[in-house]
Amino acid sequence: MGSFWSLQSRKYSNVYISGRRYNSSDDVACYWKVGGSEVEVCDVDSVANAITAVGSDIYTAGYYYDSTDYVACYWKGTAKKDLKPSGSTWSDATGIAVSGGTVYVSVSYGTTSGKEKACYYKDGVKQPDLSKPAGAEDYYAAGICVK
Repeated sequence: MGSFWSLQSRKYSNVYISGRRYNSSDDVACYWKVGGSEVEVCDVDSVANAITAVGSDIYTAGYYYDSTDYVACYWKGTAKKDLKPSGSTWSDATGIAVSGGTVYVSVSYGTTSGKEKACYYKDGVKQPDLSKPAGAEDYYAAGICVK
């Protein structure tokens, strides 16, 4: 119980929240610094699902619509890096972590056979798909942590 209370009493100087806002025609990926302003990271139909901060850099992960497909990506500030698995019909970046300067992003995506799969990217390079759980037809990654 002591560690819970010490965590609760710690004062954090910056809190960031990722998400989207509606601009009268599209959802637009953005994040908010609590007590500060909103920062738009993309100007097309998009969503920021996850966020992390390293030093003065803010990283968000999500997707945007490229007029054909939903494409997983992450933004460092407002600079976008696409993370679209080959042959996918849609993709969504669901989590982001940065460790030792390396960016890790969890991604779920749809296949041409209509199934969902999950993988992760390490510095923009797709790693092998996660193993399909026994008895599952589809599987979806919801976050990532690097320890």
